Amino acid sequence: MARQSTPLATARQWIARFWRDEQGAIVASELLLIATLLVIGLIAALAAIRSAVVTELGDFAASVGTMNQSFSVGGTSSADGSFTAASAFADAADSGDSVGPDGQQAGGTSACIIVCSTVVNPG
Repeated sequence: MARQSTPLATARQWIARFWRDEQGAIVASELLLIATLLVIGLIAALAAIRSAVVTELGDFAASVGTMNQSFSVGGTSSADGSFTAASAFADAADSGDSVGPDGQQAGGTSACIIVCSTVVNPG
């Protein structure tokens, strides 16, 4: 009866044959050169991606900084004398913000908050 080879024995034979093979020396150096060029290209591509991501995040930060978050809500009152006071918030420019020619906030980060509150007297 013939002896059947197992996958492990076949793998060992293949590895042993590969280890004794002298013809792959040139191919290995060529593969090393190709792998080196690929790594250098990958580093350059990652640097370009990093720059693009930083630029996009900077644009996003600038757009968030230029948002005007001011609001105003009027008060309400009812016939029985109950009422709700009005509320307002003005997002004013501070020393860290740049102001455009029209006097409106043009960008930057807001570190100054001015809260205005108006109380409606129902009487």
